[in-house]
Amino acid sequence: MKPPFEINVQDLARRIKEMNSATKVKAALGVCVFVAFCFWVGYPAWFVSIQMKQNISDFEGRIAQVENLKKNEKSWIKQKKELTDYIQFTRGRLFLPGETSLLLGRVAELADRNKVFIVASKPSDEKFQFPDPYEAELKADRYDFVFEGGYYDIGRFISDLEGYPKILKIQLFELKPNAANPARHTASLAITAVSSKERKV
Repeated sequence: MKPPFEINVQDLARRIKEMNSATKVKAALGVCVFVAFCFWVGYPAWFVSIQMKQNISDFEGRIAQVENLKKNEKSWIKQKKELTDYIQFTRGRLFLPGETSLLLGRVAELADRNKVFIVASKPSDEKFQFPDPYEAELKADRYDFVFEGGYYDIGRFISDLEGYPKILKIQLFELKPNAANPARHTASLAITAVSSKERKV
């Protein structure tokens, strides 16, 4: 004897054949209703479950991102302040518009203080162009010098130029001993002064 719930395919097919039309319609209708009910109840729950898992994952990712931002906030604020201070310090070292015209006299003062004799000095015809957007704000003027002095005197003079409060960039420096006087040297120097341009109103 078969167990009460053990029904094979043949038995199921035989029982379906023995049903009358009305019973078959009712059975088919019942199956359709059952399938529709399972789909109506199960599919939204499955879909919502996946969507909730995705939302939870996104939310956890955002929390981790916020925590990471908070962790680095102090460091970023410090870096921003240091960068801002450096930019302000650099802008303060720019020559003012027209101030570079006095540079030859300032360099002569430094040379005299270090016992260096300037043989020749002149503005250079070489033009320098800054990359955008700095070209609209900055201007570079180059000056060429030839001077004589003792080895250590020239060294102190160059050190004073490099430590000048305004931005002076040494582009070229060449030192040669003086054949007539070994204690003195002849030097060629090119420096570039960076100044801010006048803003057009």
